[in-house]
Amino acid sequence: MTLQDQYFKKIELFIFQEMLTYCSVQDSAINTPEGYNSKEQISVWSNTGRVAVNADKYMDIIETFQPDFYQALSNGDTHSDSSKKKTQKVMDSSDKLLDKCLERHQSSLALKSISIFGNIEGGYDVDLRKLSAQVVSSKPVDGFIINGLHNNGPDVEKLNLKKVAPLLEAVMKHLPEDKPRIIHGCWRPEHVLKMVDMGIDIFDSSLVYITTERKSAFIFQYFEVPVEESRTESFDECSILEINLEDKSYKEDFRPILEDCTCLSCRKHSRAYIHHLIMNKELLASTLLMLHNLHHYMLFFNSIRTAASKGKKISISY
Repeated sequence: MTLQDQYFKKIELFIFQEMLTYCSVQDSAINTPEGYNSKEQISVWSNTGRVAVNADKYMDIIETFQPDFYQALSNGDTHSDSSKKKTQKVMDSSDKLLDKCLERHQSSLALKSISIFGNIEGGYDVDLRKLSAQVVSSKPVDGFIINGLHNNGPDVEKLNLKKVAPLLEAVMKHLPEDKPRIIHGCWRPEHVLKMVDMGIDIFDSSLVYITTERKSAFIFQYFEVPVEESRTESFDECSILEINLEDKSYKEDFRPILEDCTCLSCRKHSRAYIHHLIMNKELLASTLLMLHNLHHYMLFFNSIRTAASKGKKISISY
């Protein structure tokens, strides 16, 4: 190992020693183009274009990266308007890909201490969702991903939770309680609270990225309440959850993004300064917004865990 290799290895250990690494098939923050998957190959989209990946190639990547846990390769190309015929094909394809990933996973010494998560497919068909949950839960996976509800990107915020909830409720009945459940996508905070109630354990942070990209900052408040008093009603206006610092109304607003927030952006800078950075297209604007949004979002999830440990829940204030 060269001195340079040793140096970067020390940095890696320093950064990740207290954190878990997870590998998903698609980027939840970016819309995944529809219709580019086949039975054995899944299209993964990067800055350089489309790359077709089969199970063997995917597992080569996983063995090289060696995350703490990862999503098995899956099709997942369904949404609320997908036909039952297409949904069935996607489910069959994902099931075969899971079998191939499991075969490779179980024979790999490099993946001996790494967890693999299976995908629950079925689009918006309750019966197919139940069947997928039963099939995948019978296999030697370490957790589950509720997949195929959307094609990622900002549109996930607009999804009607009333259509998603029955699917989740049907699936959860067939999944063991001792294995974690993941759902991808930039779900709104009040939807997150509802899905936590239904049994989802892990969410990604794509909402943080998407909010930052539209030059906005989280300002929503939340608090602990007894279980019987918890509220997860939907909001109609995005401004209740966030403020857009590109708006000229913040030109002379010298308050922090959010009073009492302890992030670096709020402690050191004002709304007016960040507005100035945005208007001058300075990269620091996105950095400061990301710092605040990620800090606020992480504290939100920490409050959910803390409340659960007390037998309480979290409500978002209006």
